[in-house]
Amino acid sequence: MFFVRLLSQSQKGLRDIASHLGTDQFPRLRIGIGDQGGSDAVDYVLSRFRSPERAVIDDSLILASQAVAVWVTQGIDPP
Repeated sequence: MFFVRLLSQSQKGLRDIASHLGTDQFPRLRIGIGDQGGSDAVDYVLSRFRSPERAVIDDSLILASQAVAVWVTQGIDPP
């Protein structure tokens, strides 16, 4: 199984999940933000998607939901 150990600078929401689970060893699916174009990462992440980004994120969310469905039905361990 793939696990990601959370680092001390990890996002607060992930630290909260780890606290509730009692472990920092849990699978997670990440979607990266790519190049922020010199913007502050926090402002970039919290801003609305620009028109050209909308199709990319829509496709990414479809693929991510399919990946989670595979995890649930087939497990997360590689064959």
